[in-house]
Amino acid sequence: MNKKAVKPVEEPVRVYIEYDESRSGGDAIDPGERWTSHTDVNVDVKFIRLHREQPKNRFFYDSIELPNKKMLKMDKLYLAVVRYGTGDTFGHTNGAWYVAGIAPTYKIAEAILEEETKPSPKGGYKQWEGYFESLDGTEIHELSLV
Repeated sequence: MNKKAVKPVEEPVRVYIEYDESRSGGDAIDPGERWTSHTDVNVDVKFIRLHREQPKNRFFYDSIELPNKKMLKMDKLYLAVVRYGTGDTFGHTNGAWYVAGIAPTYKIAEAILEEETKPSPKGGYKQWEGYFESLDGTEIHELSLV
């Protein structure tokens, strides 16, 4: 009987995204009215750098799994980001963001975004597909890996 060697499963490797985010707007249109609508909220985000290790003294960070462990050896990577609008009856937020992926090259980041922004199949869901939602655009950020 032939026995095949089982390849050990590698644990996923994550990098940590350092960013600054601020919001403006969202003021009540009629403060005296209990169910008043609000002005649009605008989200501004600045992606700063990627960390190989989880930051200890950083407030704003998120993480993403690398598709390839060899990417940890690179000095810079490309973050593929989708920007979208979301809201409800009482207000709307512009510039919400979602990290679609991370890539070793700009061209691969473009391909990630092209695939990600295709309409979802029936029964699928994306944050920018809904009654109050909208796709605002895509961004690719070249970030250093420290």
